[in-house]
Amino acid sequence: MAASFDPAKERWPPIYDAVELKATIAKVTAVPDVLFAEFYEQQIDQSEYSQGDIIYFDKEIPCIDENGEAVALEAETSFWMLLGNSCDLARDIKEVPWTLAIPIRNYPGIVTQEIINALKKYDYARGFYVPPWSEEHKNRLYLADFLRSVSLHRGALKQATVVARMKFCGWMLFHSCVVRFLARGDGRFDWFLPA
Repeated sequence: MAASFDPAKERWPPIYDAVELKATIAKVTAVPDVLFAEFYEQQIDQSEYSQGDIIYFDKEIPCIDENGEAVALEAETSFWMLLGNSCDLARDIKEVPWTLAIPIRNYPGIVTQEIINALKKYDYARGFYVPPWSEEHKNRLYLADFLRSVSLHRGALKQATVVARMKFCGWMLFHSCVVRFLARGDGRFDWFLPA
């Protein structure tokens, strides 16, 4: 008799090569000092946008509450990370008018050295550790929160300022973490637990 999969009793498997993705993240983060020193571009073209861009956009976080009502949550910071694909962000706004963004927030729990080390190794699946992009932010522990993605009309980007843009290694790490989050195995009740 063939074994059957019972979703009520078993954890759903991931739908990507989890081992390869974990190895990519580990390879990129193997020398964190080098990675973080080379994480962001020095020059930013404000007329174009890329996945992973950090934008300053002073808005609340829109969501639907437990009563099905539209509400806005106060944002902890005014920084957001663009989640939409770079190829869509480069297309004509009439063709692709919407993109996704996620808020960058302070780490929501008690910060220990163990937590900091795990974040810098990108062991957490539901948030992306955002290295400081300027001297002003060097003492903050920021996470881009995958759980709070919002739709953003690309026309609103005219009111935003790109404050940081990732270099290739930073983007590859971000993209790998996005894929890990979106295609992870069933862990719907986990909260910032190691991946």
